[in-house]
Amino acid sequence: MEHRLSDPPAAPGIGAKQYAEVWGDTVDLKDLGKAVVIGGVIALACYLIAGRILLGYAPTAQIARTYAMLFGLLGCVGAGALCARLFAPKRDLSEAELDDSWRDETLAALAEGGRFGRTEDLPPAVQAEMKELGLYDTFVRYEAVLRQAEAKNP
Repeated sequence: MEHRLSDPPAAPGIGAKQYAEVWGDTVDLKDLGKAVVIGGVIALACYLIAGRILLGYAPTAQIARTYAMLFGLLGCVGAGALCARLFAPKRDLSEAELDDSWRDETLAALAEGGRFGRTEDLPPAVQAEMKELGLYDTFVRYEAVLRQAEAKNP
């Protein structure tokens, strides 16, 4: 599945990079196009060259083409390694801690529409998934704040 993303340009329409999400990773569309061309050229070249060479050694032309396809696939793997070296990842990783106050604000907005259930009442599988995502402690902390507020205002 592909989703188009783009950086906000400094001036509208000038210098905007086009990104796409491919298999859960963000890629530059220009680099993706170059990688596809490089991969196609290398794979096709490996297939054609191997087919010519193997015609003299294989007992039949069909067997030569079959082995040539194997070399074409190896060319794809080699092209993938080459493109991985040529085109750097487009991720920006940061080790700075993020402010999670937006989560508390979101929970407060959700609570305005009515009270939602308690985390203890959730099935263990859901609790485990929430813990994996780092959301469980946020909900527990918010529930404790709600209990303290109810205790102050009976």
